[in-house]
Amino acid sequence: MQDLPPKLLALGIVMVLFALGFLPERDERKGVPLGDVLLDESVPRNSAAPEADENDRQVRVRYAALVSEGDTLAGNRDFDKAIAGYSEAIRLIPTSALAFNGRGLAYANKGDNDQAIADYSEAIRLDPTNAVALQNRALAYGNKRQYDQAIADYSEAIRLDPQYAMAFCNRGRAKQAKGDRTNGGADVNRAKQLRPSSCQ
Repeated sequence: MQDLPPKLLALGIVMVLFALGFLPERDERKGVPLGDVLLDESVPRNSAAPEADENDRQVRVRYAALVSEGDTLAGNRDFDKAIAGYSEAIRLIPTSALAFNGRGLAYANKGDNDQAIADYSEAIRLDPTNAVALQNRALAYGNKRQYDQAIADYSEAIRLDPQYAMAFCNRGRAKQAKGDRTNGGADVNRAKQLRPSSCQ
């Protein structure tokens, strides 16, 4: 994390905080400093005591930094360090799906599809509307040639996000792998309609 330019690191942390719901929508607060947003009273706190609030804020900021660092490490293909960072983030806030999904991606990139599926499953348990985690778990099932499970997850991701081109593309490929060329081809074509570059 020390090698990242400060602006890039700050942007990554803000993105993670926003994804976790710690930052409000853009229209709600214009021109409010990040520190004020982090201390917003609408964010649930663990305790009413001021020192507990400060500790809670520090935990949330540390969590966001760990997830951001894990994303960067995974992007640089340093999956073991990414897994360690995500694991520490999970230790800090075990109820957020974001770190479980990130750690699952790191495991999947290492070829450990079983551990990836376990992490994606926890992310989905924590946030059943997480279409990305469903799509990722489906990919891991597909890597194990468990196409029925993969197709079921892709279908649920599509139900949650009917514009999810990658889920259509990958569901189509899974159907084709099972020998269903007609329906698989229809999914691939739908993916290309939604986003032409999604399924090549």
